[in-house]
Amino acid sequence: MILAIGMIPVAHAQEVLVNGDAESTPVVIALGPWVPAGTNLGDNTAAGGGAWYLPSVNDYYPTGAMHGGFFFSVGDQLIAGNAAQLIQSSPDISALTSTDGSFTFTAYMATHGNSGINSDIAAIHIKYQNAIHDVISSWDTTFQPTAANDSLWHAVSHSQNFLGTDGIHYVEISLEGVNDDFAIEPVHVFFDFVSMTAGPLLPINLLDFRARQTPENTVALDWETSQEQNSSYTEIQRGYTGKDFVTIGRVKAAGNSNLTKSYSFVDDAPLPGNAFYRLRFVDLDGSFKFSKVLVMNSAIAAKAVQVLKNPFHDHLSVRVGSTGSDQLNLTLTDLQGRIYMRRVYSTQAGNNFIDLYPSGSMAGGIYLLNVRGAAVNQTIKVLKY
Repeated sequence: MILAIGMIPVAHAQEVLVNGDAESTPVVIALGPWVPAGTNLGDNTAAGGGAWYLPSVNDYYPTGAMHGGFFFSVGDQLIAGNAAQLIQSSPDISALTSTDGSFTFTAYMATHGNSGINSDIAAIHIKYQNAIHDVISSWDTTFQPTAANDSLWHAVSHSQNFLGTDGIHYVEISLEGVNDDFAIEPVHVFFDFVSMTAGPLLPINLLDFRARQTPENTVALDWETSQEQNSSYTEIQRGYTGKDFVTIGRVKAAGNSNLTKSYSFVDDAPLPGNAFYRLRFVDLDGSFKFSKVLVMNSAIAAKAVQVLKNPFHDHLSVRVGSTGSDQLNLTLTDLQGRIYMRRVYSTQAGNNFIDLYPSGSMAGGIYLLNVRGAAVNQTIKVLKY
C-alpha cells in the first residue's frame, strides 16, 4: 500500500492480539478467541483443528520455552498425509481503523525437525477483511526445516499500512501445522509470542535485505527501500538464536523519499557459526518496524573476546569464551589513555556475557576496551555514538 502525505495517524500503538490468550492448560477449541478453521469467521476454509495443547517445557522440542509453558503446539496430533490442522482468531478491529495507521504482527515458530524427513511445516496466515469478511489484503509465512532436527526458534514479523477508507473490520490470524509427508503421522509445530498491534503509519517500505560474508571475515548487510516518510534511522540488530537481539549499529535514514535508496552496514566482529540479523526502522515520532530475520552461517573462527554491541550508546555487551574460571580486568580508555571505566569479572567455563555501563558523560568517539586475564589479553576498538 502506498503511503500518502497528510494522513491522519493512529496516535499510539494499541494491542490487537497478545500471545493469543494462551493459557498454561490445554486450549479447548470451542472456547476462547481461537476456534477451528472456518468456524464463524465468514470464509470457506475447510474445518480443522481439534485440541491444541500448551505442554510443559519437558514436552517441548525447541531449546527452552519462549515464555514458560505459554505457547501453542499442535502436539502429537495425528494428521493425514498432505493435510493440515489449524486454529484461527478473528478480532474485530473496526474501532482501530477509522483513521490511517498500520498493523504490526510478530511471532516465533518452530518444529522439531523430524529426523531428516522434514515433513512438519509451521505456517501463519493473516487476512485483512472488511465488514462482510471479504479479503482486502493478506500475508503468509511458512517454516520447514532444511536439516534434520532443526528445532530453533524462527522469528517472523509483518507490517501493513492501512487507510481509514479501506474499511478494515477484522484481521483473521491462522496458526497451522502441516504434514507434508504421505503417511499419517504425528506433527509437532510450535508458536509463541503471537502478537499484533495497531499503530501509526510506518516510515519505510523495504524492498530487499541481504547478508554476505566478505573476504575480510566480516559480514556485510545491504538493504534497499522504495519509499520513506519521516524516517529517522535504522538499527542493525544481531542475535545468537533469533530471539535475543541486541543493537550493533545505527544508520541514518533518508527522512522523506519516493526514490529507491540503498544502505549498507558491516559487522566487523561477526559471531562464529549461525548469527541472526534484523533491521529496526525508526520513525521521527518513535514508531518502528522490523525487517525479516536473516540467518548467516559464518566460517569465522570464534575469538576469545567479542563485543556484541558495537557501536554502542549507553552500554557495552561483551562475550568472553573461557575454558575455566579466570579473573578478568576490563578497562575502557580513550585513545589518549584516559580511563573511563574499570571492572573485575570472574568467569566460568564456556561463554560469559558481560554488560558494561560506562559513564553517561562520555562524549561520542572511539575508545579502547582491554580485557586481561590469565588466559586472555585482548584490546578491541569500540565506537560510542
